[in-house]
Amino acid sequence: MSLNQVDEDNKLDVEGWHRQGVFIDPLGSVKSALMLTAKGTYRVDRDYVLSLTVAHATREVSSSYSGFEASLDLTRSIGFTDALVGVAFYSPVTPLNAEVYAGGEAGMMFARAEAEAYGTRTEKVSDTTQTSVVVDTKGTYRINKLVLNVVAGADVHVFDPLFVRLEAKYKFGKVGKMEGDIRRFTTMSTEETSIEFDYSGLFLTVGIGIVF
Repeated sequence: MSLNQVDEDNKLDVEGWHRQGVFIDPLGSVKSALMLTAKGTYRVDRDYVLSLTVAHATREVSSSYSGFEASLDLTRSIGFTDALVGVAFYSPVTPLNAEVYAGGEAGMMFARAEAEAYGTRTEKVSDTTQTSVVVDTKGTYRINKLVLNVVAGADVHVFDPLFVRLEAKYKFGKVGKMEGDIRRFTTMSTEETSIEFDYSGLFLTVGIGIVF
């Protein structure tokens, strides 16, 4: 997905902790995620098919640091759930017993993102050590947006009624800045992200289908 701004913001966050002497490892990229899809289709005739699709994807990255004087845990996650209707056209050409199709989908995307940090500091006071929580924050962001997909794929018939479906989908899913609920210790607030989110990207799927 086109989440370069999110990766860069996570990188800057880690660098900020490094400047404070907390050398936490880098967070991974959130641009790739595993997507699970359920799709039902109705073949109007030989050439045209209507479809209903539900897709869900999520990606979480985390890093932690533990030392005598300080500890820190960072977690970042993104995800979306799509509900789409579509139409596709099947080519009359069937190479290698595969039915090739192309089409489009439109519907709603329910996008989300979360950021969480928890850190402590340990100091020696007289003959004892004292540990205090110095950061305890969590942000939960949500947005609903119209989404469009361009789809191309092929149904490879193994044996009736089963077939294998290979599909490539480009998603137009730029949502921009998101508003969310922020908790800092016990204080709650509503804030907008300083960066923009773009869930657009190329998604590849492979699955098993059954013809009724």
